[in-house]
Amino acid sequence: AIQDVGGDENQDDKKLPECSYWKLLFNHADGTDKCLFIVGYVACVISGIALPSMSLLFGNLSSGITGGDTSQVKEQAYIMLYLGCGVFVFCYLYITYLTLMADRLTLKLKVKYLRAILNQECSWFDQVNTNEMSSRLSKEAGSVNRALGEKMGVIVWSFSMSISGFCFAIYRGWLLGLILLGALPV
Repeated sequence: AIQDVGGDENQDDKKLPECSYWKLLFNHADGTDKCLFIVGYVACVISGIALPSMSLLFGNLSSGITGGDTSQVKEQAYIMLYLGCGVFVFCYLYITYLTLMADRLTLKLKVKYLRAILNQECSWFDQVNTNEMSSRLSKEAGSVNRALGEKMGVIVWSFSMSISGFCFAIYRGWLLGLILLGALPV
């Protein structure tokens, strides 16, 4: 509620209600935002999976170099080149789409906040410090923007990279992969 936004001195003592990521995303997002969300996270997962596969390909490349098979080295080098280009494209897509989605949602939240302020009675503005309200709006909107776009994208990217890395490790050497799996924090 907008009454909790006030500018009184003991505001640090009050705990504002928290809003989950999914509630914020799906209550305020339209079809375009959801499409940007889906494409951004799919590109994020693909780029996260592609990076550990570079290690697998580099292992094949180094074994080809030590074996003296130049045709295998050339083939692995081209595959790594194409995979690197793909990682660049998918990283660009996920950063662009998630940032665009976050900017759009932040703008919608700012508009809703302003509408809620303008619907208040005149006496409410006597109790609230308007300078503090505008600085708080920009600070909180920036936090929401970073959380929706940059931070969640990095979390999904890192998670997909970790899971695919363990899958590749178990595929390549199942015994060592299982030993490393035991070293994971619970």
